[in-house]
Amino acid sequence: MKTIACIQHLQEEGPGALADWALHHEVAIEVFRADLGQLPSHDGYAAYVLLGGPFDAVGAACPSWLEREKAWLGDVLRQSRPVLGICLGGQLLADRLGARVAPIDRPEGGWCAVEIIGESGPDLEVLQWHERGFALPDGARHLARGVDWANQGYAVGEATIGLQFHPEWTPQIVTALNRRFGVESPLPTPSAADEARYKRMHDWFCKLLDRWAGAW
Repeated sequence: MKTIACIQHLQEEGPGALADWALHHEVAIEVFRADLGQLPSHDGYAAYVLLGGPFDAVGAACPSWLEREKAWLGDVLRQSRPVLGICLGGQLLADRLGARVAPIDRPEGGWCAVEIIGESGPDLEVLQWHERGFALPDGARHLARGVDWANQGYAVGEATIGLQFHPEWTPQIVTALNRRFGVESPLPTPSAADEARYKRMHDWFCKLLDRWAGAW
């Protein structure tokens, strides 16, 4: 059985739909809480996933523990290990790949439509909550674009992927975030009316994970 290391930055933001995918593909997940000083101490993992969190990836407000994670991530990339970064994780990955991460003019929150580049059909509705965005790293393939922020996803080769949105979020994660952040949260309370949205988002995410796993 292959094992992936999942780097978590906030108690409420766990693997979500990633865990469901892993269960059905006989992939084990080992979770590390970077905000508590936990990072993998060896390179014996098939791949690495970096989750989101309400922290600055760059600049004076970037926490010291996140700077340590960035140094660790640089080592992972130098070893050409497969990495998937989501939201904050996608920004950290972009930064280590030499791309700019900066505040955006119009923060995104709640359900937002993104165009999946190269796929036919209607735009995919995804969950967002971010005030910063990444530029595309040099040589990256543009995977998804949005109306308010164009750079919603990129890939460098087949094994390195960064996303700005949250296809891994489940109703349970959204409920936990709403409970923690209260009126600050732009996320809609999960309801039966959103079931089809969650399913389509998770179906797309599982297909992305299938393709990514082929590069491990």
